[in-house]
Amino acid sequence: MVDILDGLASREVEGTGIGEQVYKDWRFLVTTKLFRTRRQTYQISRIEKTEVRRSFLPFVLPIVIAILYGMHQFHEYLYDNEKLTLLLFAAGSLVFGLFVGTLSVQSKALGEVAAFGSVRRLQRVRRAIDKAIERYDHEMNEQMRGLMVRDGRGSGSV
Repeated sequence: MVDILDGLASREVEGTGIGEQVYKDWRFLVTTKLFRTRRQTYQISRIEKTEVRRSFLPFVLPIVIAILYGMHQFHEYLYDNEKLTLLLFAAGSLVFGLFVGTLSVQSKALGEVAAFGSVRRLQRVRRAIDKAIERYDHEMNEQMRGLMVRDGRGSGSV
């Protein structure tokens, strides 16, 4: 399967000035100027905060507790295959709640869930976005320093 994001990333990073690539996988592209998912593109300069959450855990945990409590109360009335099915469902739900999360991107203009997936991947993407924001801020500071030196305002330190 041809990946649309790969094709866009390789062409744009080389030719159109979307910045230096910080992170890339089959779902996400982070450069020093943008963060791109399959659904949307965000400018790094407008992102103020990123957050990875295990958003499904608060919904899954009560279900798991209810299943286990019900099994404890009615264990003598349940067949072994029913007990096994309930235990597998409870364990699967708990694993889902622990390992699947959401990545939120927030700024003054927006605050939305940008993606959901494995918490480990989302944490890598979040670190890449944070690194891209740092690089963007550093580039802007360098440009301002250069302008100040050229205009004769100060010694070039910001």
